[in-house]
Amino acid sequence: MDSYNKLKRGIRESRDYVSVPESVSKAWLQWYGGHTPIVREARELGILKRSIRLDLYPMIISLLQTTAEGEPERKSKRKLSFSSSSRLCDVRDELVKDYEPMKITRRVLGICLDEGSMVDAKDEYGYWFPAKIVRRFNKNNKDFVEINWQDPKYSDSKHNEVVNVRERHRFSHYHYMTDPHDKRGVQYAKREKVWARLRVVKKRDLDGDLPPWHLATINLIHSNKRQVRVKYNIREKTEYWFHSDSTELLSCSITKKKPAHDFGERPDKLFDEITEEKVYSPREIVRLWLPHRRYGWELAKEEDHMFKSLAELKLTELLLERRKRSNGKWVRVVEKHDWRDLERGDLVDAKDTMKKWYEAEVIECRSEDNTVFVHYVGFSKKWDEWLNINSSRLAKHGTMTVQKYDSNTPPMVRGGVGLVNLGNTCYMNSIVQCLSNCADFTEYFLDQSYLQDLPQLLSSSAARGGGMMATTLAELLQRLWNSQTSVFPPRALKKMIGKANPDFKGSRQQDASELLVLLFDRLSSDLKRPPAANDAAAAVANNKIEDIGKKEGKEGKEKKDCPVKQEKEKSSYWESYRKKNDSIITDLMTYVEQQTTMCLTCNKTHIINTASQVVYLLLQ
Repeated sequence: MDSYNKLKRGIRESRDYVSVPESVSKAWLQWYGGHTPIVREARELGILKRSIRLDLYPMIISLLQTTAEGEPERKSKRKLSFSSSSRLCDVRDELVKDYEPMKITRRVLGICLDEGSMVDAKDEYGYWFPAKIVRRFNKNNKDFVEINWQDPKYSDSKHNEVVNVRERHRFSHYHYMTDPHDKRGVQYAKREKVWARLRVVKKRDLDGDLPPWHLATINLIHSNKRQVRVKYNIREKTEYWFHSDSTELLSCSITKKKPAHDFGERPDKLFDEITEEKVYSPREIVRLWLPHRRYGWELAKEEDHMFKSLAELKLTELLLERRKRSNGKWVRVVEKHDWRDLERGDLVDAKDTMKKWYEAEVIECRSEDNTVFVHYVGFSKKWDEWLNINSSRLAKHGTMTVQKYDSNTPPMVRGGVGLVNLGNTCYMNSIVQCLSNCADFTEYFLDQSYLQDLPQLLSSSAARGGGMMATTLAELLQRLWNSQTSVFPPRALKKMIGKANPDFKGSRQQDASELLVLLFDRLSSDLKRPPAANDAAAAVANNKIEDIGKKEGKEGKEKKDCPVKQEKEKSSYWESYRKKNDSIITDLMTYVEQQTTMCLTCNKTHIINTASQVVYLLLQ
């Protein structure tokens, strides 16, 4: 039997299981035999209230490692156990705790990048120019230099570029990649043949990342601006304007052969080298990749994934990649995917006919005309419409809606995250903030205890929503207490509440107490514990009630309106109610209201017990 075998929900210690130290379990197994014990660890659990508890429902993750080619190696798969409240950064730290720092030695060009130095530098298009280091500065513990291009066309300071000094491939010795004797002050004639670098570069024209040279003809000259227009002698009708002193032009009268080397390609001659040592910390040695339903694997990013809990990420597999020991480089390539490659269920930002941006969900896709059918989240279906994928009315999710609410400023205190008013949803935000500051209630969701009470998604449970309200509220509470931003829009909860009750759809003002009753009702349904878990507690409670009655003796039996009888009826009603509705809402938020009616003639009393979660106070 797998030692990480899953346990059923709702089990309790001393009734369904006993926990013993590992040494005792091994001794029992040796003496009496039996199946392999189910392993669980005692961990310090809890967010607001930390305590040592047995983690009955850990996250079991299959850890894979990459091969030399960067592919997942299934044979090396091993299972690891983590607390469901653990963050991905905690998992990374646990994996690298035994790693030693990696020291890499490599040879690089010995180039001086001090202020005032002259170097050859490569621009963003891959072209080499003589350049001067204007200044060198440090930002966020990284060194940068500002370079000024020593070309007449780009010598103005507005063309200056800031480059990280670690980008060694963009620097070379002065006049090492450029020709110091090229055509300064050269006068070109119309229809003259020249060598010109191709500025409109296509992938198929590139040799690696080197822009090629092509024969061209000068077809227009502006003498006063010292500019010439060249037409390339290739199939494409490509023309481009150059400055007359540009290093991108070379007259065929100087050389009839193609220039000896392309810009970016080193000539075959010696150059000085220095040895550079780089030390990577254990955290920098590894990268984590998460499963992706469409692209296979997705790189775990520091800002998007590392501070999320494993339960929130819903991880089952994790891919671990290590740097090469030879040069410290990564094997796997991070692919950039187009956000317009949409599928059903994806979220986007969409602009309506009134030119306002809203969050929208893709309902249907049509490949024949590249259109998608979008539904504006939180609004009626009558506003749904077809939009072209390439339309300016579509944008990547979060760029036009969520991001304008997400402040980069962290909250002043933990849990001090504000909720965005989505129209007139202040009634919902106030209820959520009140619940968020109920310590026992919030702790139940933050430490993932609610996962123990979630129903299996079968038959009636699926019809009720399958625990989606509880899951959505748990994710929102995680954002409120573990977020790095001070503001967050609760769109997912708003959408789920609208599904539970159509009256709460849209952005109209609603009654906060009605929403609270709806939330308690849905949470009680989603988190209802199995009936078998209540029998023992109910039996103990009934025995206590009987003992109270016996102690009171005959006096308690004669007086029908005595407090003992009322207490007995209330306790009996409470246990019966709890047996049918056992959940965290019953434990923390439910009370029994007892109404006693007495006849003034015969002195008989009538007792009515009612369970409720909301108290209505009359203000006069």
